[in-house]
Amino acid sequence: MTGKQGISTRFLNYMQQFDKAAGSRALGPDKTLSGKVQETLSQATSQARSVDEQKGYTKVAHEVCIVLHHMQLHLTNII
Repeated sequence: MTGKQGISTRFLNYMQQFDKAAGSRALGPDKTLSGKVQETLSQATSQARSVDEQKGYTKVAHEVCIVLHHMQLHLTNII
């Protein structure tokens, strides 16, 4: 990763240390900012899935896609 993308190992080490130091100060010992971001995104994803299951957004979107596909096939046969 470091050689191909032009990111130096030194810079990656600096960012990793910053992540740990800032996380310890802001969130407590042995915590990282990246860990908190990952945790928050995981919770948000879980909540979004729960809302989707309750409201059925994905199911409706899938059904709309099927209808549009059938309409496209029908129009193709007409033309």
